Amino acid sequence: MILGDYHTHTTFSHGINSIEENVAVAKEKGLKEIAITDHGLRHVAFGMKRKDISVMRKIIDKVNVDVPEVRTLFGIEANIYSSDGDVDLKPSEVGYFDIIVAGYHKAVWAKNPIDFFKFYTSPSWHNLVGYGKRTVNRFTKAYINAIKSGVVDIISHPGYGVKTDIRQVAQAAKDYGVLLELNGKRISMTDEEILTIADVGAKMIVNSDAHACGRVGDFSVPMGVVERLNLDKKLIVNWDAVPQFVRSKK
Repeated sequence: MILGDYHTHTTFSHGINSIEENVAVAKEKGLKEIAITDHGLRHVAFGMKRKDISVMRKIIDKVNVDVPEVRTLFGIEANIYSSDGDVDLKPSEVGYFDIIVAGYHKAVWAKNPIDFFKFYTSPSWHNLVGYGKRTVNRFTKAYINAIKSGVVDIISHPGYGVKTDIRQVAQAAKDYGVLLELNGKRISMTDEEILTIADVGAKMIVNSDAHACGRVGDFSVPMGVVERLNLDKKLIVNWDAVPQFVRSKK
């Protein structure tokens, strides 16, 4: 049984329900933990607003008192927004969050004009005609640098939008204690890539990526893959357990 959902959205970004409504569904479904992880600050269309960070922190602190049956974590789905693996949080903002998820998204303000082309324009072309080794290495480096930054707990939906050398990414994730997500909306990796993660021994986490409260705790897509590929559930950190994240260990 999955005990926590660590990737959910609310009206503070691209979700349609409130923090309180997400938590209520988590309680109804018997989850022990839920993380509110609205989109990162550089997302063009749906990014969380900096002015809302303190507001959300207060709501989550209150809901932890009002609904003690479910521990609610304040998180963010930050954006990896450059070829250097930069994550769109200032050092002074990192401490506000209990958990930081980070991933690649298409509609994000790039670090500079060169990265606008290399990091956001070129993938659309490469997804049609194929990736060269140099391009794969660029995105692999970005993911690995984000993993090594010490800021990130979870990499969201690996493989979405860009291609990486998943063995290298998985090895870095294992070495630095960062989790690779099996996403509730889409699995953007091939079966071979998922089996490569398992072969490396990197830990994975199953999340819903809920954008509506009714989907909180819906793990049918990723768990279908887990069962079909006969993955060792010991690699799924929220299976019959409440995980400890790398930043909290520090």
